[in-house]
Amino acid sequence: MLALLQSQPHHVPGWLQVIVAVLAALQSVAIIGGIIAALYRFRREKPHKARLQPTISGVAATKDGIRHLQVEVSAENVGQVPIALDKAATLLRVSSRRTGDAEWTLQELRNVLEQQDEIQPGEKPVDQQWFEMPEEGEVAFKLDLSVAESEEDVSIAVEVVNLLVEGNTVSTESENG
Repeated sequence: MLALLQSQPHHVPGWLQVIVAVLAALQSVAIIGGIIAALYRFRREKPHKARLQPTISGVAATKDGIRHLQVEVSAENVGQVPIALDKAATLLRVSSRRTGDAEWTLQELRNVLEQQDEIQPGEKPVDQQWFEMPEEGEVAFKLDLSVAESEEDVSIAVEVVNLLVEGNTVSTESENG
């Protein structure tokens, strides 16, 4: 009678042990597959890589012999990580060209986006600049924007403002006299 009251050691049937082992193996395969898929996605999409898309636009007008140039620059972070800006190397270069010139002539060089230390993912800071230069027969301005994360990693945008095409330039005569 005493033997009946003693508990029998728990014995797990063999078929149940096989099912547990198969499920554990499937779980291991799923974990390994998930790790491989994550690594593949990480390498293919490069979410760790910063991605800047700079844009630039300009409008010019002439009044009283002075060229007025309004420039808007921006840089959108289309990546998935914040981007720290190198403020000293984030520049707007304004060059001009006259009829017959073979090269562009540098007029101004300015730091832009100075209010930004870094650009968050999805963020698009904008900076506007104003230039006044004596009219000296220019037919176009070339705007070069360099947005730098470091000296080696620079994103560039270029725009040419044609002063001979209506819409880019508004010419007004002086009303003095």
